[in-house]
Amino acid sequence: MNVILRHLELVLSGVGIVVIFAVPIFFFHRPNLRWEAAAVTAAAVGLIHGLIFYLVRRRQRLVRQQTIREMQLVVDDIVRNQLTVIGLSAALSRESSRTDGRLEDWAERSIVAAHEIGHRLRAIDSERLQQLIRRSGAGQPHH
Repeated sequence: MNVILRHLELVLSGVGIVVIFAVPIFFFHRPNLRWEAAAVTAAAVGLIHGLIFYLVRRRQRLVRQQTIREMQLVVDDIVRNQLTVIGLSAALSRESSRTDGRLEDWAERSIVAAHEIGHRLRAIDSERLQQLIRRSGAGQPHH
């Protein structure tokens, strides 16, 4: 089944060609009707073929969007946890070392950086992630 799905375009094209040739031969015995039957069959096969492709590609797009949303949530959670650790460490360091100006300055810059990273992370949405994935080629199916 996996092989069929991997090569769906080829399988459907092959089956479509067989159907287009088989229907007129088996169901229309008069030669002048065979071409008309082949044309009507080809149109029907093309319509069914297009509908199947649309449904398969739509499903792939939905799965890809859901995966991107899940990736975004995981990355967001990891980064937020790390930012919390950095922010708390910097705040504790700032409070415990009021006498050392360099350490206090470092702690203040760490807190500002953690807030800035958090702000930028919130600005990243799934559409932007999709654009990055499309640009990198990671969204392309592997054959």
